[in-house]
Amino acid sequence: MGLAPNFTTGLGRARQWLNALTAAPSSVYDINDRQQIRLLTIIIVPYMLMTVVFGLLHTRHSSRPVVIIATFTVIFAVEVAILILTRTRHHRMGQWAFVVLGFVNYLVFSIIALEHETLYGLLGLAWLPIFWTSLFSQPRQVAGVGVACLIVVSAGIMINGPKPNLEEWVVAISTTLFFAIGVLLASASRTETAQLIEQQTAALVESESRFRSIFNQTHQLHIFTGLDGRITDVNDETAQLLDGASQPIIGQMVWTLPFWARADRPAQQIQTDVQQAAAGSVLRYEINVQHRDRPPATYDITFCPVYNSAGTADVLVMTGQDITELRHAERERQREAQRYQVLFEEMGDSVLLIDLATQRIIAANPAASRMLQTPRKMLQHMHLWDIMADKDELEALEHSIDRLLHGVVSLPFQRAIRRPNGTQLIAEMTLSVAPDNDGKPVAAQIVCRDLTPRKQAEQQRVQLNVERERSRMLNQFVTDVSHDLRTPLSNIKVSAYLLRRGHQLSMEKHTRQIDVIDEAVGKLSTIVDEHLDAVRASVEQVDEQPLSESVDVNAIVQRISDKIQDKAKQKGVILTVNPAVDLALVKGNALRLETAVRQIVKNALDFTKSGGAITVETVNSRRYVYIIVSDTGVGIDEEKLPRIFDTLYRSDSSRTESRAGLGLTVAHQIITAYSGVIHVESEVGKGSTFTISLPTQSSAITQVHQQIKLPPK
Repeated sequence: MGLAPNFTTGLGRARQWLNALTAAPSSVYDINDRQQIRLLTIIIVPYMLMTVVFGLLHTRHSSRPVVIIATFTVIFAVEVAILILTRTRHHRMGQWAFVVLGFVNYLVFSIIALEHETLYGLLGLAWLPIFWTSLFSQPRQVAGVGVACLIVVSAGIMINGPKPNLEEWVVAISTTLFFAIGVLLASASRTETAQLIEQQTAALVESESRFRSIFNQTHQLHIFTGLDGRITDVNDETAQLLDGASQPIIGQMVWTLPFWARADRPAQQIQTDVQQAAAGSVLRYEINVQHRDRPPATYDITFCPVYNSAGTADVLVMTGQDITELRHAERERQREAQRYQVLFEEMGDSVLLIDLATQRIIAANPAASRMLQTPRKMLQHMHLWDIMADKDELEALEHSIDRLLHGVVSLPFQRAIRRPNGTQLIAEMTLSVAPDNDGKPVAAQIVCRDLTPRKQAEQQRVQLNVERERSRMLNQFVTDVSHDLRTPLSNIKVSAYLLRRGHQLSMEKHTRQIDVIDEAVGKLSTIVDEHLDAVRASVEQVDEQPLSESVDVNAIVQRISDKIQDKAKQKGVILTVNPAVDLALVKGNALRLETAVRQIVKNALDFTKSGGAITVETVNSRRYVYIIVSDTGVGIDEEKLPRIFDTLYRSDSSRTESRAGLGLTVAHQIITAYSGVIHVESEVGKGSTFTISLPTQSSAITQVHQQIKLPPK
């Protein structure tokens, strides 16, 4: 039980040692040649050992041992040379040299040995069929032939020949067994090589089958020919295209096929193509073919030689691919490009193509040249930053392009553009991406529309609307003034008429008519004063006022209260003044500021009914003085608030008051002239609050307020 594994392990190691000893050199690549070298090595090594044995035996029994030793030494040297030769790239020459040498040696030495020693001669003759069989037969056949030869030789010796002694039998049998083992190993190796070749052949057949399947299933044209142009093979697609089966086509000259009669390349040219391809040229061209049962087609033909392992061309192959759809698509792209070019050139809007990588203008249409007042050739040497008005405009445009590249839909937007001559314009821009053939964005297309004409038209339209509004307000002003003036004038006229007939009037009535005239004159004076204030406020400039004067706002509020208090009481309105303590002074003209505040207080009194209240208070802060006028009057609609400071505007169109509608306008103009702000809050039915903010004496008198300043609560 324990000897079997050891024996198996020993055989495995012996086989590994034998494989390593007989391995072919790395310079031989072909697997069949490597197996043949291994086989020769297995045979030659035992053969060399037999040569040594025969030499020793012949030297022992020969009368001329020196000659025998010299002969066998030369033979052994030749065998060593053959062994070395078989392990180089000239192994085929060494193989045949070994076969010839072995056959001649065995034959000659066997004949010589028969003259002196029958046993060795017969053994030599017996080894010849064994050796020959080992080269061409299977291991079992070699073993059978070897055993048969040994039996025949042994029987012949026992019957006819002299009986050898024990020593000769031991030498003969051991030599025979050793040689037989070598022959059997060589035959087994050859059998292994044959099996490997059989496997390779099967794999080659399977590979050929797969190639044939792919070859026939491809939709390309494949025609294999010899160097003379004779067709050796075609695939099924080619056979269908050539209107025939593959077998009738094989054997014909390629230029004799009827296919070329329907193509725009003549058969004579195909014959020339065969000669050029056979000379090593690679030809490629396109042909147009008129098919019988299908639309015309265009094929891309490649005609080239195929080289074997020796580096020589022995086969020509013609490959064709249907590129009809490709050429159709190219023609469509060309037509689209032409249409785009026409639109690009004739488009009324300006179009700029910007390289996304360099931001350089790569194309501009004539409209862009006219808009930028720059020749097109010069524009194509400019960059995006050369035409944008400033850095902010450039960054805004770059941000829009980046958003577009990330899939955000770009809407038309406006940007400022600077012409090379320095002038600027506002343009409406629309962005889009121009891709390459692979769909990758490479350029940004900017369609620009000069908004200057539109801006001018809009400005003219605004001016026209302003003029219309001024005309309407002037008409309304004339109407209001006419009404305001007509009432007191009518009263004066009636009173004057009655006074002319004074002998019919009592003293009481006479006095009353004089009062009517006096009141009417007072109303006329008020109307005239309001218009004069409005004119002065609109034409006077701040620098014409004595700004060095320090004004006490509390004093102004108190004087206004004293003047209006009686009128408020007559109307039944409570007027309250709440001055702030230690109120800061402001710079300005006291008379003008008093006029502004008085107009606001009088406006509150006009629109506050009997039983209502008006409060005037002042508030002090670090930089501003606030005058707050609150009433419980009728209030102002929210939609009318933005217009209450317009000239001649009245929130109440009933004109029950003898006011020209200029009071708030005058107040707003005066307060604004002194860097102040008027803020209004109102609610219909609850009253209004006017807040005047004026900078204190320590603040800059020319400060422009961007936000409305409200007093702290």
